[in-house]
Amino acid sequence: MMLKEILTIFCFVMTLNVSFGQQIDYNRIIIPEEIPVDDLGERLVQLAWKNNPSNQAVIKDFEIAQVVLTQQKWSWLNQITVAGNLNEFTVNPDPDNNILFPRYNFGVSIPLGIVVSNPTNTKIAKRELEKSELAIKQQKLLIRNQVLSAYQDYLMYEQIYRLKSDLTEDVYADFLAVEQKFEEGGVTLEEYKIASKVYISQLEARVTAKNQLETAKLAIELLIGVNLEEIL
Repeated sequence: MMLKEILTIFCFVMTLNVSFGQQIDYNRIIIPEEIPVDDLGERLVQLAWKNNPSNQAVIKDFEIAQVVLTQQKWSWLNQITVAGNLNEFTVNPDPDNNILFPRYNFGVSIPLGIVVSNPTNTKIAKRELEKSELAIKQQKLLIRNQVLSAYQDYLMYEQIYRLKSDLTEDVYADFLAVEQKFEEGGVTLEEYKIASKVYISQLEARVTAKNQLETAKLAIELLIGVNLEEIL
């Protein structure tokens, strides 16, 4: 019994290791623009990544972090002081002693704190660069989720609108038949009113469905930055 439990726990741990060991391919999260895609959803994701200002903001932050890191790596040069001057015996040489004195004085001053501060600041700059890179990855996941969710909503409301439109046509045909019978005296006024209310109610349902579809369309366009008709 104990052996079975140990094996079960071992298998569970190994499964977790495999799961957590998987790496995300961010070129699949956002397919590079130069790679053509047939799936409309993936194309919308590409456009959103290219055009949405929030994406450009995190990219700019990453570029700034790269520059800051490069500057920090070489910032130690700004703290080094170099000084030099001509020895007075070079300017006014003494024939008897000029061999004993150097012609130039040259010195380099390096602050001791640079040994500690520069590596520390460089490490901080590297961490800031890593953070900005993680922000880009997070933004890729976020924009993909937003676009595909908005696209699924659009497809759903598009189908609902089509169903409502087809049903409206059927209800309208029924209403015309009742109206014809009413004019011929085949149905009562109450029956005619009921048919009329059903038709009007269905018209309202179609208008609502159309509004939902347009709202879903606008949500996609907000993300991709272009009219959806240009993509379809």
